[in-house]
Amino acid sequence: MSKTPNKGPNASPGKPSGPKEVVSVNLINQLFAPSNPQQPQKGPPVAANVNKALQLVLLSEESKVANDDKFVKAIWRGIIEVAPHRNLRSVWLQHLGTIRFQLHRVASTKKLLMDAQLLRVMWSAMLALMHISEMQDLFGAEKEHIWTMIRSTMTNRKFSHENRVMEAVWDITLQLTYLEEFEEVFNTDRQLILDSLSSGLHNKKFLTDSMVMRALWGAVWNLSSLPEFAMAFQEEAYATRILDGFKAVQKSTKLINDPLVEESLWGAVKKLALMERYVPLFAEESQAQAMTTALLATFTNKKLEGHNRVFESVWGALQNLSAIPQFREILSGRIEELYGHLKWFFGNRKFSKDLPLMGAVWGAIWNLANIPEYKQVLADDSKVVFDALKGVTTGSHSQQDFFLLENLWGCVENLAFIDEFRALFIEERQAIMGALAAVLSKEQFQERAHLMGTIWGAIWNLSDSPEFKEVFASETDVFLTALGNIMRYPWFITDLGLNESIWGAVKNLVLISAHKHAYRTTGIIAETLLTVLKVPELVKDHLLMACVWGALANLAPIPEYRHVFVEERILVSEALMDVMGLPGFATHPDLLESVWGAVWNLSYEPAWHPMLGTVQVSDVLVPALITILENKEQWKDVGLMEGVWGAVQNLAQIETFAQSFAKHPKLIFKALESAITSSDSNDAPKLKEMGWWSLCRLSAIPSFEPYFVTFKGTVLTALEQVLLPPPAQTDRALLKAGWSTLASLLRIKGCLFELAGRLPAVLGALHGAVADAECQ
Repeated sequence: MSKTPNKGPNASPGKPSGPKEVVSVNLINQLFAPSNPQQPQKGPPVAANVNKALQLVLLSEESKVANDDKFVKAIWRGIIEVAPHRNLRSVWLQHLGTIRFQLHRVASTKKLLMDAQLLRVMWSAMLALMHISEMQDLFGAEKEHIWTMIRSTMTNRKFSHENRVMEAVWDITLQLTYLEEFEEVFNTDRQLILDSLSSGLHNKKFLTDSMVMRALWGAVWNLSSLPEFAMAFQEEAYATRILDGFKAVQKSTKLINDPLVEESLWGAVKKLALMERYVPLFAEESQAQAMTTALLATFTNKKLEGHNRVFESVWGALQNLSAIPQFREILSGRIEELYGHLKWFFGNRKFSKDLPLMGAVWGAIWNLANIPEYKQVLADDSKVVFDALKGVTTGSHSQQDFFLLENLWGCVENLAFIDEFRALFIEERQAIMGALAAVLSKEQFQERAHLMGTIWGAIWNLSDSPEFKEVFASETDVFLTALGNIMRYPWFITDLGLNESIWGAVKNLVLISAHKHAYRTTGIIAETLLTVLKVPELVKDHLLMACVWGALANLAPIPEYRHVFVEERILVSEALMDVMGLPGFATHPDLLESVWGAVWNLSYEPAWHPMLGTVQVSDVLVPALITILENKEQWKDVGLMEGVWGAVQNLAQIETFAQSFAKHPKLIFKALESAITSSDSNDAPKLKEMGWWSLCRLSAIPSFEPYFVTFKGTVLTALEQVLLPPPAQTDRALLKAGWSTLASLLRIKGCLFELAGRLPAVLGALHGAVADAECQ
């Protein structure tokens, strides 16, 4: 008997209008099949077909189909195949509820939690959907159910030899580390994860399986970014197991030839090398040698050619390992080999356009530039390196990659110390300033502490150059705006590296007249500097304090800052005592120079004299001064001695200090004699000026008179050289100091006879000075 024909419009509502479609695995597979028969591997399926497949199984009213695992597995397999196609996003968004239902179903069904095949395809499908932000939100909201399934998989002994299941579960685990919602869950079951991971790295069956090892080392890499796991990885037991796991990989030719394994392995090493516990483990001689050999071998491994992500990890690992002294020593013996690989990267267009890879390469150069032998190799080929650096730094495509920019400017920061590069930087200073301004003017960049640290570090090191000072003078608004914005971030005060770079740059920039004028209009710099001086963790750092006190020294002459420092003199003087009490203070040249420079400039202000004259302060400053003067090697440090004699000439006017200086006339006088007569000081007029002013002030202290009398010949000969300068002499500040000293010597009877003998020359100098003053 024939079937009743369909009556079209008169058919019952809600009923199928044709033969009933039989749901089968073959049908599901067909619906997920590519829609491009000519290029099946490229053509995405029609969105309507995928939607239909999901409806047929996951939303089917027929429980027989919805609960039949073979259909559900077919759907998850289909998702794995088609999820990468971006044109299907709308389909997934329609079925968020469907996927949530299936996650709940598996998590709550013991039988399904034991189904290795189902778990594998489900984890893989979830992984394939992770690129969709709404799916990430769904997984985050369902963290408890998802974690129930992961925990069940990791603890099920049945799965300990199911390579594909363990590959899939570790794959999804490492991806879920990117979701904040899972951090708490992972921390709660941290012990379970660590034990499973540690066991997996040494599972003999896994050690022959590239895909599992890739997932395991990828998990080590990602989990090490979570603070609790980073601490756990440093526990003796886990550190040893992880290091042994690294050694096991190196014994397998199959594993070291697999790009995905190498990417994950060196990515993990990159993170571990930053952990305190791993530094001595990696630095052990045989381990360091083996690790260096393994790392350099990746560059010549034909199986890894063209795999950018591998070399991104390798160069990242090299960057962090090269900060370890033992590695630097080993690398110093393989410089030519290493530089050959680096130069090859510069010349390869495929690699040079890969921003993450270039970020890793320049990060390695940043650290390698600290190795003397490598520094020389870079200097010898500076034009090639500079052209590569310039091409990336000034390229518009690189201006959005935070990591790349951070490492590029880190390179500039370090390479600025190499003469050959400094000359090239000066030559291209306008282009460099343009690149600096492009980064500094963007608020989203200002929020990146590490990037700002390298940017301001580069500014700090470049601003020593007169040519760069001229360029920087024209961009005061860019610098000042960026400074103000950064200093307002609450995290700025606690970031040691960024503070060092900022205050080092401020110390130099404030000496540029345009910047000095601009700084008068803002109070944020003085306010922030005083705040830094109150943070105990920061005050303990010698380099930071050298930068901060150097900045304070150079800001102090500016009226607005001088007024603030006078108002806050109790805070500043207490901070001064703290910094001078630091262990190693007396042997840190930069810190000594900065602190004495600050004392010099602060002590010009009479309002500071009562505070400086207290016993608490003088009992610290005087012994510190004597310690410096007792070390003749320090007399050669022009910057330090300028500050010392600048401070002495001001402090000598304070009674407490005059009394203290009176106890050490011979030592102080001999050091001063060196300052005014040494050939080293001929190119340091400011040092000579401060030396003469100090002699002028100290001549009023009775205990110094015998030394002026005994050494009057030396002093007056040196004074003649100041008062009777060559015609080109225009240093009026030095002349003023000389004439003031001469006036003070007239009060010492023992010097009058010697002065009388030199009267014609002195009168000639005086006549010239008066005539010059009249002309002026």
